[in-house]
Amino acid sequence: MIIQCVGCLKKFEVEDSQVPTLGRQVKCGVCSKEWFYKPEKVSLNNQEEQSPIDEQLNVSLEEEVVEEKREELSVEDSNTDEEKVKNISDDQDAAKIDFDDFDNANETSKTEMDQTLNKIKVTRKINESKRKSSLIRSRYLAYLLIFLLLILFLVSVPYSEDVLSIFPELSIIYEGMKPLYSLLFK
Repeated sequence: MIIQCVGCLKKFEVEDSQVPTLGRQVKCGVCSKEWFYKPEKVSLNNQEEQSPIDEQLNVSLEEEVVEEKREELSVEDSNTDEEKVKNISDDQDAAKIDFDDFDNANETSKTEMDQTLNKIKVTRKINESKRKSSLIRSRYLAYLLIFLLLILFLVSVPYSEDVLSIFPELSIIYEGMKPLYSLLFK
């Protein structure tokens, strides 16, 4: 059965066995509005839905009936009936249904959302650290490549005439390497 809150008009799915035919006090899990809900017997010929205003009128009438019953009990016998009224109100409080459990199954709780958010944060930190480490590795590889090229040019200075005959564009590099070669190897 589907019950609609009279306050926020949120709909809840409830098992038929939880609400007796005489009705019971219920509580909305979203807006915490409490009201007395009495299931209607739907005939096959008349399946019209009640408007929220009609439902509120029915609820207020049912609440007045419950209050009149409480007053009748308290007027009859003050000692024993006060206990009865207290028991009735305790029973009704115990009979209240909190619809948080019956709300749409697709909605997640705050703790589930917090856990998901924490997982996302951890994943982002891991990805960020991986990205930083890959950038650092790339930088070190670039430095190593430049160093190896400098060593290659430095060692090939004695063969610079042969290399320049094939690659004349490297003449500027060899002109800078000759003083360094003479400093290190002579």
